[in-house]
Amino acid sequence: MENILNNPYRILGILAGASNNQIREAANRLIQLIKAGIPLPIDFSFPSLGTLNRTVDTVQEARSNLDTDTQKMQWSLFWFWNGYDITDEAAFESLKDNNMDIEHAFNVWNNVVAETRGGKRYWRDITERNFSAYHNLFVLEMLRQNGNKEHAIVANLKFIESGYFSSFTEKAIDKYFKTTAKEQQYYFLEEVGKEIKQKNSILTLPRFRSLLQGLKFVSKDDFFKQLHSTQTTEDVKAEIQKAKSKRAKSKREEKPSDTYTAGKALHENTKKQLDQIKAYCEELHYTSVADEVAIELRLCSIDFFNKSNDYKKAKELITFAKDTAAGMQLKVQIENDMKNLDDIGGGRKEEEPGNGKKKAPIGEKPEGKINIEAEIAICRKKREDKAAAAYDAGKTLYENTKDILRLLNELADSVEKIPNMNDFRKTLMKMANEVVQELVLCSGLFFDYCHKNVQNEDFYVKVIHLLDMAKSIADDSNKKQILALLKKVKETALLQKIAFLKEVKKMLDWLHNNNMSRYESLSRNVVKSIQMQFPDQIVGIIKESTNNKQLSKYKKLVDTVFKLLYQPCVPEVSYLKWWKKIPWFLSNAWWIFGFIGGVIGVIVGGTGPIIIGVTAGIVLGWIVKAASK
Repeated sequence: MENILNNPYRILGILAGASNNQIREAANRLIQLIKAGIPLPIDFSFPSLGTLNRTVDTVQEARSNLDTDTQKMQWSLFWFWNGYDITDEAAFESLKDNNMDIEHAFNVWNNVVAETRGGKRYWRDITERNFSAYHNLFVLEMLRQNGNKEHAIVANLKFIESGYFSSFTEKAIDKYFKTTAKEQQYYFLEEVGKEIKQKNSILTLPRFRSLLQGLKFVSKDDFFKQLHSTQTTEDVKAEIQKAKSKRAKSKREEKPSDTYTAGKALHENTKKQLDQIKAYCEELHYTSVADEVAIELRLCSIDFFNKSNDYKKAKELITFAKDTAAGMQLKVQIENDMKNLDDIGGGRKEEEPGNGKKKAPIGEKPEGKINIEAEIAICRKKREDKAAAAYDAGKTLYENTKDILRLLNELADSVEKIPNMNDFRKTLMKMANEVVQELVLCSGLFFDYCHKNVQNEDFYVKVIHLLDMAKSIADDSNKKQILALLKKVKETALLQKIAFLKEVKKMLDWLHNNNMSRYESLSRNVVKSIQMQFPDQIVGIIKESTNNKQLSKYKKLVDTVFKLLYQPCVPEVSYLKWWKKIPWFLSNAWWIFGFIGGVIGVIVGGTGPIIIGVTAGIVLGWIVKAASK
């Protein structure tokens, strides 16, 4: 099972329940060994249970996948845990042993969770001494070549539902972590179901359903509702695909009646299923599926009328689309289509006189449609599943919604006769604000993730890009918030780069004093690090900073680093320095001119001339200094 074979705990060679320090230390140790080419030690990765290719990248990813308590909880459901030393440690040693005694580990756990009477297997009562064995047996059986997958699933369900599960979450995750057996059972079964659907398991989906039907567990009703709604959604999408195929075929064969038949069949075959999805699923999911059906019904109406000019049947199909649509923007679009159909068709079935051409009520539109609510939901799920994907998720959300938001905005501004247009404008503003807020959340999550893991050297550029995208579609109230965030991110970037340059300076100082023999080669390595930390966009951000104090520190550090570097390497990073070196006289012009002005004032005589002379000198000095930059 993929969740077990490539479990972050397994990759790091540790058991579920490891502390944050243990996770960090395990990752750092493995990275050092891998980079040095040293064979990895025997640990809790148990190579005997399946191949495991550990690289620097996979270790870093494993560490990041255990950042939050929720992530730890989810991955702990699919990895070994030491809950009772006497049995668990003995089994772990068998799995780590060079003899790879998997059967011995199986017997250790199996004997304390089950017994055989009269040739039948019975589960023992769950106690403090064997409850971790139920969980560990599940993990082992899912990996064991001849393991009983049905017994494994039942064992873990019993483990999660037992009164000792709270003890597991407290010891393995955190005593303040709040969850329920129902919630974790649901997640566990959902992941097992995904594995079965990908055909990575010897257990079939019908057998999985049959197994669960015969059990009693707390999440059973909710899980089967979701299972049913998932199957229903798949059935609806199959009907949509069937209608698309028939419509495409009728276009090729010029049989418009087949398009009408396909549209009508789609409406009749999906009506009950959509009602079920609406009853069991979240609104966003229902809206997305219902709109897919409505889009195909609308396209059937367009194609049919274009080829037949049959107003009555075309109106029937577009009415089906109107009744099915759930998203606001699609409803408005269909309302407009119906108005055009009434204006052009008006019940006439004959061709327009004079030119012999049939007129379509609505122009051809691309078959794809962006549903903003669904796009936001997709983006949210991607960033919640994996913080490292927050930038790509936000960028995709912006690319997929910017055009439709612009078009809807133009529609709201130009069309005045559509009923409830003010309500539509409010809805549009709400949708735009939701996109903006999602982009801001993506930027914050991506910033926090990268700031902690430092796996993406240009992450400041990406964070700023997300905020710039949000700013481009934000209203005035949101723009203020985004501008404040942009300023904060840019200031943080400047401070972080200053800190990096300080470390570079220390390293180069050390090279000068202790290791001149490797000065040239190590200087070149330093240059590569600088280039990674300072892409052109970062230098541009620093250049625009209004924090003169920090900017002055940056400039001084760059000048110092350039002096300490092996000089032939300096041109490779010269882009860090955009300013010119100011002569001593010009950099101190303000007080020099002020002094001269004061002297002239003294010569002229009187307090007034002195004050005027000093003031004029200082002002002139600042002008000269500024002009020299």
